[in-house]
Amino acid sequence: MQGIYRAIYPNKCLFCDKILTAKDDFLCACCAVLGHAPFLYDDVVKIPVFALKYSGVKTLVYPMARAMYASLPADVSADFLLPVPLHGNRIKERGFNQSELLAAELSEMLKIPAVDGLFRTRDTKPQNVLNPAQRKENISGAFALKDGFDPKNSRILLVDDIVTTGSTAQECEKLLMDAGALDVQLIVFAKA
Repeated sequence: MQGIYRAIYPNKCLFCDKILTAKDDFLCACCAVLGHAPFLYDDVVKIPVFALKYSGVKTLVYPMARAMYASLPADVSADFLLPVPLHGNRIKERGFNQSELLAAELSEMLKIPAVDGLFRTRDTKPQNVLNPAQRKENISGAFALKDGFDPKNSRILLVDDIVTTGSTAQECEKLLMDAGALDVQLIVFAKA
């Protein structure tokens, strides 16, 4: 019975839906190395994330970025940091993009420039209210390169606050790799 179930519903990567060969795996090799995070996204970790994003407590940016910095391997290498963009409507609501603030702090710590090279092509629904399949569809084609930004032959460290299903990171990674980036990794404050 298990064999029939697996034939109909194969084990897939949680982030990119690639079919996995080992039954106990939950990430493909590519997604497993994509991201770095100091914390798992739980009720305690939600407190600073929500305080920054929804209450504008910007004093949390430095300690959050410091924890992110500490989670990176000593040999991390990137040509630049790239914050995940928010749509203009969301920036008007909040007054800032938390990923840009985190990237600016990390830039100082890592001595790697932060570049504002992506933009949202449309105002997507908030990812946290959608299931994994809806998240992937919601974010598909939602990013583009800014005029003058060329990631060709670059190693990029993508910066965001949290990653849950990885749909946003995967969409950004695909866009950057299709544009000629050599490598894209992700650093977040917390991952599900």
